[in-house]
Amino acid sequence: MKRIILAVVIICLLFTSVSYAQWGQPDYYLGLELGFFVPSKNDYTVLGEKYKYKTGREFGLKYTYYYNENIGVIGRLSSISWDTKNTDWWYQVGNNYDGPYASGFTWSTISLAVGAAYRYQVYDDLDLIAHAGLSSQFNSVKYQEEGIPDETSKGTSFGYFIDGGIRFYVSEDFTIGWIYRYTAHSQDLKYYSHKVRNIQLGGLSVLLEAGMVF
Repeated sequence: MKRIILAVVIICLLFTSVSYAQWGQPDYYLGLELGFFVPSKNDYTVLGEKYKYKTGREFGLKYTYYYNENIGVIGRLSSISWDTKNTDWWYQVGNNYDGPYASGFTWSTISLAVGAAYRYQVYDDLDLIAHAGLSSQFNSVKYQEEGIPDETSKGTSFGYFIDGGIRFYVSEDFTIGWIYRYTAHSQDLKYYSHKVRNIQLGGLSVLLEAGMVF
C-alpha cells in the first residue's frame, strides 16, 4: 500500500514539468481543518496493563496547488491529541502494585504530510475531492501517574494517509466542506525503563474545512 501511494505522489510531482499551455491556468487552495480523531485501534497492552483510546481532537492547515481543474499536489500540517485510560482491574479497584504503571497517557502529535490531490466538479458550486500521500509524525506522550511526576517520551513515525470529501463554493473564492481521512502510523514506545514495540497511532479523522481559492 505504501509503495502504491508513493508511486502516485511521484507521478503527480513529475507533472510540474508540464507547461501551463498544456494544463491550462493553475490555481491554489489554502484551507483550515477542524474536527475529531478516532484511533484505529480501540485499546493496547503495555506490560500487561490495558489502556483504552479515547476520541481525540485535530486541527490542520493545508495548501493545494492544482495544475488544472482536476490534478494537483497537497501539503498539510496538522496537530492531533488524544488520551488513553488505564482499564485494568487492579488499577480500578486500587490493588497494590510494585511495578511501573500509569493512570493514562496523553498523546500529542504534529503531522507533516505531502501527496497527490484530485478534485471533480459535480455541479458549478460543488466538488468531490480526494488526497493520498505520505506523512511523518512527531509524537510526544506524557504518562499520567498519581503521586509521581509526569514523564514524557518523544519519537518520530512515518506512514501514509488517504482521504476524501466534498467542497462547497459559498462564493467564487470561499469554500466550506468536510473530509474523512484515514492515516496509518506506528511507533515504539519507551515506557519508563521498558520499550513497547509497534504502538498503533493511526486512525480516522472527521473534519470540517474552510478555505480560499485564488
